[in-house]
Amino acid sequence: MRISDSPLGKYRCRPCLRFRQGPGRELLHFPLAGFNRATTSTEAVAVTLWTAFRTIDEAADHASKLIPSISREALRRLYIELHERGALISLDELTGSSRSPAAPSTIDWLAIPTAGRPQVALRALNSFSQDLDRCGKNAAVFVSEDGDGLSPIFGAPLRRRPIRVFWAGLERKTEFSALLANGGGLPADVIKYLFQGSRHSDRHPGANRNTMLLQTLGSLVLSVDDDTLCCSGRVSETARGTVVAGHERPEEIWCFDSQENAAAFSISDRMDVLAAHEAQLGRELPYAVHAAAQAEGVDLDTMCSHCLTSLIDKTGRIAITSNGTVGDSGFYSDLGILSNRSPQTRRRIQALNDRYESFLRSRKVVRQALRTTITHADALSVGMFLGLDNRAAEGAALLPPFIPDFNNEDGVFARTVSVCSADAYAAHLPFTLVHNPPAERHYSLASDVEFRMSDVILWCTSAWRPAPGQAEPISELGAWFQQLAAKAAPELAEVLTLMACSHRSARIEMLEGLLAEDGYASAPWTDDVTTRIEGMRRAGEFDFSRPADLMLQNDDELIPAIQSILRSYGRLLEWWPAIARRARELADDGTHLGIQI
Repeated sequence: MRISDSPLGKYRCRPCLRFRQGPGRELLHFPLAGFNRATTSTEAVAVTLWTAFRTIDEAADHASKLIPSISREALRRLYIELHERGALISLDELTGSSRSPAAPSTIDWLAIPTAGRPQVALRALNSFSQDLDRCGKNAAVFVSEDGDGLSPIFGAPLRRRPIRVFWAGLERKTEFSALLANGGGLPADVIKYLFQGSRHSDRHPGANRNTMLLQTLGSLVLSVDDDTLCCSGRVSETARGTVVAGHERPEEIWCFDSQENAAAFSISDRMDVLAAHEAQLGRELPYAVHAAAQAEGVDLDTMCSHCLTSLIDKTGRIAITSNGTVGDSGFYSDLGILSNRSPQTRRRIQALNDRYESFLRSRKVVRQALRTTITHADALSVGMFLGLDNRAAEGAALLPPFIPDFNNEDGVFARTVSVCSADAYAAHLPFTLVHNPPAERHYSLASDVEFRMSDVILWCTSAWRPAPGQAEPISELGAWFQQLAAKAAPELAEVLTLMACSHRSARIEMLEGLLAEDGYASAPWTDDVTTRIEGMRRAGEFDFSRPADLMLQNDDELIPAIQSILRSYGRLLEWWPAIARRARELADDGTHLGIQI
């Protein structure tokens, strides 16, 4: 169809690849349209610039302003040719008719992982269960803990509440471990690591999250940390509509000097929290985009090429949902705040001036996406409020386990979801809930230059790519970790050193880019960023060093300990599909991990 015969809709280029063919010449390959086009390098730039939806005339106007060496008419002729050959896709095609979901999705479980804080967990349970009552929700509550102190301390108060509460502590996990191993032929050491972690860490939050995954298999679940409260709100800039983006974190951040001032900034908005997550969780991506276009509008101008491909191929689902936070940021470092990719957030930080130090270091923030924003899973920041589509038995891809040990298990989980299931997306919801730990927390002063074990796991995960058509990519990723663990100690140390150097280099380049982009803004911010860059440069002169949260008797144990962790985590990933199948078999026979209180 010629452009003159078609409606004057809005288009953008389909994904294309560029190949240099000598000075000033390139070849464009359009894999989804099935043809190649020889162009000048200038024309190639003009084609790849067209990533926002515009009419052909608007696209020609836009590109000619950015590239004065090529005329508007020449660009228009090129774009018309691409349209005729199927290299453009219209906005209507991506947002048009889509098959409806088979049935509305409901969240069946509210999960609260906790460790040694019964009164804090009770506060969270009371807060969220009251909201369940108010909104008429039938979701059951599942509480998992490291020990066995929770049930006897407040079992009676739970039994008086008009909700179903299930619990699993260490003794119950041990009993269930035997059921998994004895009847399913699963390795006992892998099951123990799944529920208890290793001796190399004094923190095992992922173990409780794994308990949650096995209890809620086949369901949608909302997981909330034990130090959170169901007090919903939103910032005044919150807008209607949906944005489809890519790998960038979409939350805006505001910093405050106290929990009270952060709470006062967020506008109270009593809402049905589960319903807000249910509106996106488990939806097919094409349907979510179609529904948004029909309701409040959808913005596809900033989406990455993979999101575009998913929409064209009618694939993808929203496997994870998350909402914003009022109170403690939950971040290990404040680097992600002062270097936030949002210019608006950075301008607010830069405008603090003499309050810069106290506000930035206080950890008290409001963090929220301004509109419902769909990204890849690895754009999640922290998982204190996490909706999970755990319905693997209904055709959805199996969610991976959490690494049982160390903090930032939620960041490792998000990256693992992203690499194992490229069509699994996350929806960032435009409202906040409260994060209010019982004790003051502080950012690590050495966080810019030191590493954690989660960094090591993230580097190794990002270095792996699944082969096309793999039936169980989680198991294949597990094999990759075991291959790394099998390397000789000097070879693994060199691999980790290269990864650390690459990580620091990327951070320095990112910060240098922000300094240039913001024109060396306010003195406190500029001085802070410059100081951090210099610290990273100095640290880069040394080999890979001991992760700050790795428990060792002496430094001679460093590489053997990392090998042990990589091996244990790899075996957990390898066996995870079989573990999930065995847990479902037990559930089908009426044996569940959680015990009703």
